[in-house]
Amino acid sequence: MPHTDGAPTAHFANTFNTYVSSALELGGVIAAAPRVLHKFNVIIDAGVATATYYLHIRNLTAIPANSATAITDWLFPSIPIRHNTGVPTPFDIDVSKYGIPADVGIIWYISTAQFTKTALASAGTAFALFSRPIA
Repeated sequence: MPHTDGAPTAHFANTFNTYVSSALELGGVIAAAPRVLHKFNVIIDAGVATATYYLHIRNLTAIPANSATAITDWLFPSIPIRHNTGVPTPFDIDVSKYGIPADVGIIWYISTAQFTKTALASAGTAFALFSRPIA
């Protein structure tokens, strides 16, 4: 029999949450629990030096210290972003149809290294849309 009281069934219930950074930061914890990432936007600040930087989005609950150890917990491979001083550089990821599941948590940061973590201090601001996985 169809569900008729107007409330969604547990199978279709999906609570979307957002993460928004309000100031320049080196990165952030989007979710400290299992979630599905649907959209992500980062803007590298105009005052940051001209270079190619790397957006790291990882399956963790906290931002780790810088390390020369190769990263193995990516949600996406590191994404190169070419930035020029004087112009803010936006970058968007949209996987909203299915999302990318993270079984631990979701963090982001801007790094000067592609395959290891060398975070760039106070480089950008970010917005992310994520939801709980449907059981």
